[in-house]
Amino acid sequence: MAYALLEISYTLVTLVLLTYFFLVSQKFEHSLIRSSKHWLLFGFIFNFYGLSWLYTVYPLIWMKPGILQFLGIALLHSIVTAVSSLGFLIVAFRTKLKVKEGYAPFLFAASLTLAEIVRSLLLSVLYLGEDSKINLTLTAGTLGNALSPTPLIEYAYFGGTFSLTFILGYLVYTLSTKWYRARYLLHTTCIILLLVPIHFFVQTKKVTAEIGIVTTNFKSYSDEEYASNVNIFKDQAKEVHTMTLSFSSSTKMIVYPEDTRYLSSISSEGLSELNEKFSGTLFIDGDTISYKEKLSNVTLFYYPKAERKLIRGKEFLLPFNEYIPYFFEPLFSSFIPEESLSTYTKNHTYTPMYSKKTILLDEIEVGTLLCSEILSYSLLNRLKQENPNIVFFQSRLNVFHNNPWFVMHERSFTKVAAAQLRTPIVSSVNGAPSFIVSPYGKVIKTLETGFSTSTHIFK
Repeated sequence: MAYALLEISYTLVTLVLLTYFFLVSQKFEHSLIRSSKHWLLFGFIFNFYGLSWLYTVYPLIWMKPGILQFLGIALLHSIVTAVSSLGFLIVAFRTKLKVKEGYAPFLFAASLTLAEIVRSLLLSVLYLGEDSKINLTLTAGTLGNALSPTPLIEYAYFGGTFSLTFILGYLVYTLSTKWYRARYLLHTTCIILLLVPIHFFVQTKKVTAEIGIVTTNFKSYSDEEYASNVNIFKDQAKEVHTMTLSFSSSTKMIVYPEDTRYLSSISSEGLSELNEKFSGTLFIDGDTISYKEKLSNVTLFYYPKAERKLIRGKEFLLPFNEYIPYFFEPLFSSFIPEESLSTYTKNHTYTPMYSKKTILLDEIEVGTLLCSEILSYSLLNRLKQENPNIVFFQSRLNVFHNNPWFVMHERSFTKVAAAQLRTPIVSSVNGAPSFIVSPYGKVIKTLETGFSTSTHIFK
């Protein structure tokens, strides 16, 4: 799998880059100005690399393809990279703190962690929009993600990608030279050995159920195509219905990608079939509803036995596709023709819904993450407090064109989220691979991009 190899390459590039900059920085730690320039350069280079997945969205279906669109993406990439690098000034300022030699690795690791916390907050401010909040968000492409292919990913339980950044920084410091390896051997050994009690004694969530996963690869439609063909989702629902009927009646839960709109588009005869065959099955669909006079993405739970439907709204929205951040509004109009801007704003302005992330089904707490929500450390931490037994990641990733470079990041942040929650994550995706990930952050199964149904039994 190309994206599995790319995940390893991300680890190697990050390790080499961080180790090189750490070793070189020791030559001028006496100069705050030179040290600041050095770590700002590191922040820019690393974030330029880590955020390069932004180019995988080209071409965007709602913008005219060509050089202007590509320049718009490049401008966004440059702005986000520059802002992300500012937090790494903290790594330079750490040299002004006088600590005992034995605490030096801790201080370096802590400064890197704080730099990425500041990075997350700055990006949250940069992407601030109507009804959005300043939180620890957009944690893809971080230093911590470099540990996702390693057993050290289990440290994510204590602080997600930020705790992984701390561990990475600590190990880079203690292993970077022969002298450091000898001086801090005990430190390194403790980090490795602590994985044993973490693995065996930190509680994982348990669930016993047969899970049905629907993956799809429906194409993207322009706003004009949606307007001219009101039956798009009804036609798609017929195909999804055939896929659904292939599951056995003993399937406890069936999950669908984000915005599938299966249950709201299915015919009355089709719904009767579901009620008859799957009376004891929880359907976890994705839909779009009207909320506060705008659109909102939701998880739609349907349980025939109880004859009820529940919704859980999406909280952390994807910038540009679901809203335009305040900062980028003046720039955005330069890349969208004036006659198309009002249509785009109407169809791509969603509003977040803040609500509980789990529901209870027969003593099983079922949680969901909708697309970009998996990138929010703050949201994952609140979901963790709701103590779900299983989490479903529903997403619609057509905008990234099934590009292996983005899929690598998807694989990485899904693994980190599972390890942070210490809960199995089952993803159901349109337009990209779906992953079943263990509570330890290990990929159990990969469902390749396409139309398929798969059953996984948790015991």
